[in-house]
Order: sequence, then C-alpha cells, then structure tokens
Amino acid sequence: NFNEKAVWDEDVVLNFNQEHFKISRSGSPSDGKSDRDGWGSSVAGEMQHGGYLTQIKVQAFDFSNFISRFNDNDLIICKLDVEGSEYRVLRRLISTGEIKKINSLYVEFHAHFKRDESIESTRSLISDIVSSGVQLFIGDSLLSWKRVTASDDLSKLEIKDS
Repeated sequence: NFNEKAVWDEDVVLNFNQEHFKISRSGSPSDGKSDRDGWGSSVAGEMQHGGYLTQIKVQAFDFSNFISRFNDNDLIICKLDVEGSEYRVLRRLISTGEIKKINSLYVEFHAHFKRDESIESTRSLISDIVSSGVQLFIGDSLLSWKRVTASDDLSKLEIKDS
C-alpha cells in the first residue's frame, strides 16, 4: 500500500514548509518545471532552513498507531528520513512500546536544523532505540550507514547530520 500522508506522532493536518531548492542550494534534484521540489520540505516549526518560503497543508498519521497493526512476528524494516520529525516520531514509538516491533531501522538525524535537539539528545534517543532491541543504522546525507548496537560507546559515536 502507498499512503500519501506525512509520518507524525498523531493524526492531524499539518502546515508543511516546501523547500525552494534554488534558495536553499541543497543540491536536490528538480523536475525542471518548478523551483520547489520537496526534497528538504518539513513540518512547519520543526526545522530551521533557509529555503522555506511557502506552506501547504498535509494530512499526517500517527506512525505508532500504524505499526500497532502489525504482529510481533511480522518483519518490519523501516527507513526514516523525515527532515527533523524523526525525534517526535521515534519518541512516540518508544513511549507506546511499538518500537519493539521494528526489526531494522534506518534513520537520518537532523539535529543541526532543530533548536531543541543536540548531539546529546540524539545519542540519548539512539540509546533508547537500541535498548529496545531494534537493529539500528544511522545515516548521513551521503547515504553512508553505520550500525549502532547496545554495546557501542555512544559518547564516542560520531553522528553526522544529514
């Protein structure tokens, strides 16, 4: 199934900032017909970014509720590159316990664009994820993935912002 909705921590309509790639100079691909491509677009108020000029309304869904529909023995492999919303989505998954249903999780963290997140808060979140038994891989903008385990020294973990 394909769901044309934003992943979030509740069912709600969100204001979504559209990235103007010519202003942000993000290097994102374009269809050649528009100066907006959506590559670095995100929920309004979640990220600080120089390329945001317009907003649209987007229906969002509670990802934790979505995961709750699966059985414990289902194989779930998930990739989250949600431009700063990963913090809310992952904390909700942890608080509901639904994170334990995910077998493998690939995440790009965007702390550098968020006022209320840091490398320390990201490391804490990573610790909570791997402690729940999830096989975690963290990525960067080059799509280089590093597996993180519960035995890793997270204080030495290099977290590259995407």
